[in-house]
Amino acid sequence: MEPALKLNWVYGFNQSANGGVHNLSVDDRQVIFYPSAHVGVIYDLFGGAQKHLLGHVHQIQCSRISHISNCIVTADQGPESTIIFWDMQKGTPLKSIMSPHPHGVEDMDLSGDGTFLVTISKSKPGEKQTLCVWDWTSGRTDPIVTRVIKEKEYQTCVRFHTKRSNEIITNGLTSVAFWAIYQEGDQLTASEQNPQKFKSEKNYNGQITQSIFLAEGTEAVSATTDGELILWADLEMRNESVIDRTMVKVLKLHDAAILCVILTNDNIVTGGADGFVRFFDGQFRVGAWFEDIKCGPVHSISFAAQEIVPGYDDGLVVAAPKFILSTRQGSIVSLDPACFENIDPSMREGNLLMQCQDGPINSIDVHPSRGIISIGGASGLIQVWDYNVKRIRTSRKFEKHQVQCLKYDPRGRLLAVGFASGLLKILSAKSLKDINRCSWRNSKDSIEHVEFSSDSMYLATADGGFCVSLYQRSKKAPSKPTTASIDPSAGAGMNDLTLHSRITEEETEEWQYVGKFRSHWKRIIGLAFRQDVGGPQLISMAEDRTLIEYDLIHCSIGGGLVLKSQVRMEQRASPCAFTWSPSVSYSDDVLITSNEEYKFKLFSGNTKACKKTLLAPTYGGPVNKIIPVADKVTFLAYSTAERVIGLVKFPLDGNPNKSMGMIAHPKEISGFCAAPDARFVFSAGGPDGSVHQWETKFDSLNQAEAKGGAGIEPYVTLIQGERNGTFWKELKEYFYYAQIRSQGEDSTDPHQLGNHIAINEIPNVMRALGFYPTESQVEDLLNEVRFGNYTETGAETESITFEQLVLLYVNHRPVFNTTKDKVEEAFRNLGLNQDGKISFLRLSKLLQQFGERFSDAELGQCFDALVLEADLANYRRSGFTPEEFSEDVLGFDGTVTADS
Repeated sequence: MEPALKLNWVYGFNQSANGGVHNLSVDDRQVIFYPSAHVGVIYDLFGGAQKHLLGHVHQIQCSRISHISNCIVTADQGPESTIIFWDMQKGTPLKSIMSPHPHGVEDMDLSGDGTFLVTISKSKPGEKQTLCVWDWTSGRTDPIVTRVIKEKEYQTCVRFHTKRSNEIITNGLTSVAFWAIYQEGDQLTASEQNPQKFKSEKNYNGQITQSIFLAEGTEAVSATTDGELILWADLEMRNESVIDRTMVKVLKLHDAAILCVILTNDNIVTGGADGFVRFFDGQFRVGAWFEDIKCGPVHSISFAAQEIVPGYDDGLVVAAPKFILSTRQGSIVSLDPACFENIDPSMREGNLLMQCQDGPINSIDVHPSRGIISIGGASGLIQVWDYNVKRIRTSRKFEKHQVQCLKYDPRGRLLAVGFASGLLKILSAKSLKDINRCSWRNSKDSIEHVEFSSDSMYLATADGGFCVSLYQRSKKAPSKPTTASIDPSAGAGMNDLTLHSRITEEETEEWQYVGKFRSHWKRIIGLAFRQDVGGPQLISMAEDRTLIEYDLIHCSIGGGLVLKSQVRMEQRASPCAFTWSPSVSYSDDVLITSNEEYKFKLFSGNTKACKKTLLAPTYGGPVNKIIPVADKVTFLAYSTAERVIGLVKFPLDGNPNKSMGMIAHPKEISGFCAAPDARFVFSAGGPDGSVHQWETKFDSLNQAEAKGGAGIEPYVTLIQGERNGTFWKELKEYFYYAQIRSQGEDSTDPHQLGNHIAINEIPNVMRALGFYPTESQVEDLLNEVRFGNYTETGAETESITFEQLVLLYVNHRPVFNTTKDKVEEAFRNLGLNQDGKISFLRLSKLLQQFGERFSDAELGQCFDALVLEADLANYRRSGFTPEEFSEDVLGFDGTVTADS
């Protein structure tokens, strides 16, 4: 069965990954490989197709290729890291090495014949790094050589000798070490030369970036951030010690840092932070230079697999196959060394294969009616992609501003952009040009959210200072658009005709700033408009647990933004996301929220009363973005703050088989949106610089629901031990005992046991099962049952069945255990005295003044029931420590589970 979300396309690549972008091209087939987040991508440029190499959980840190062994190798960093070998042609995995190092791989390299892999470990401060050599073509999954690196300086680069697989070089920022692998008894081992520190006669402040061996002999070079190459050699020519090398000379080759250095056909090729690529021969004489690329600092260079045949270099300054390079500005460029001979600088710029974001991606949004997605990044770059043909339509760079959020208006004419500086701009969606006088800086804080009303008459923003601002489109008719025309003054028959560009209707629109209100005291999680009978409504919700509704009818430029109502939506948990439900999903307007306790809540759109509490997906962290998407039936697309995206099928009911989740990015998910036709959802990976396009396969989720069974069967799997467990037996016993309580425990008449219990017994059953709801939660729980069918029947429900009780319990109980540590942390937040205690009097006052207040009598009853009289007298005198309260009063000695 296909996954409900299938990766369709990847935008962007890991610009910081060791190894960068690789050229897989052979003959006329132009193919490249690059890592994007935790995905490896084989991109056929001529065919316009991507193969996605899925297998990593963490971001791919480094990659290498071998045309000889026809393989790609990728490695990541983090707990339970992985090295994976892939077939270069098919993109299928050949071999995996699980947990090669405790924290993953810092760098790696393949031997010249593609047989061996060398890795150096990622390590934490104070830990030693290890160097391992792996014979990946054998059946072994353990290293054939493992050595602790003696050098105290952290090693960042490792390379094999291109001709001899028994020689290795590593380097840190200021030191280089040479290694030799040799046989010792029946095992292989490695010896390390005392690391060589780079010392120069001048005052040197540079750092080493990469090191490689030269083609023949024992010479090696290291590149530096000062644009120099350090030459290492064995001056005494001692064949018996191939690892004893010293610094011979330092050569200045670039005016900026050398970020990469490789060897091809005996040429030393360097890529610099100045954006230049230079070829040198074995005597370090420059043979060719490419200084017209203009795409930013060169991070990696990779050559095609073609062999240089005799006669190829006739008349050429350098003999080398075509190559590609990647830059730190998100560019991938292809170049033919033969173009160096061209006297036209534009012919030496190369062919731009990809232009991606050159920094973290902060926001994405899709056009409401066309196959277009806008991507905004921290570098200030906005790119507009056609996601059907995978081409950039237009782009614009705001050099001094970081794009924080963006949003299309429902007509698809405008694109509102909020910046980290507090600037707000409204742009033409087509050209990204500024709309007439539509640029404001009404906030000192970052614009975090921007939202249009359904009629495009209003625009609201929320900023990092917990303020909401409102803007209104002028109702007067815009200026008449002008069309393109030829300027007659230019003269007939001239080649450089002057054209008046067409001014579109949206570019003449006028918007006005209405006002601003500091509505909340914690981070605002979102804004939403709704078209009601009485006019448009605007609401905001924040982590302060409140929903604010604004009175748009009485808002004016003179009067500013007016608040209409304020409702507390949660008692304890902070909300994380909300949306209005689709009209086809429920009989009336419903506001759907998700909170940090992994719950969906359904609220009445009018009264804001809680209608239902439901279990939300628990595949990652709490759901922090929810978007209704409509197929034949309606689904809810969601994302979490990190890693996971997924789908949930309507109606929401907590059924685990009606939801799915998958890892979309290795870390933060900074943006999430859905195509208007529901064919795709898109996720942005924030710091990994990538956007992933996912194809929806709703039938897969429908099939999973059908296979999971009907009724309470899907929920039974969520209960410890399921039907054969002790907890299930207790659940039934409490259900029947609740019936006995309702009929009177002391009654001498026979008790009539059935399949219903009165709703006033539900809280008692929940507490008996280990779930202790607050009074507010009890009220929500009872109202959910009492008015659950009121719309259909017009009558209140007074009892529930056993099956309904199971559903209530699974949906309402806490997802995770209440731990002793959490109780003690909450106790400390109340404020301790110098002895690390809280006095009995202070604790009593807090419990009687805040939250669900205790009366004197209730508090006394609780302490009498929980604490021995002698101990209670002692606590009244000396107070409680957090540990005493959790252990002696509440009875914690570890964790208390909801199923215990």
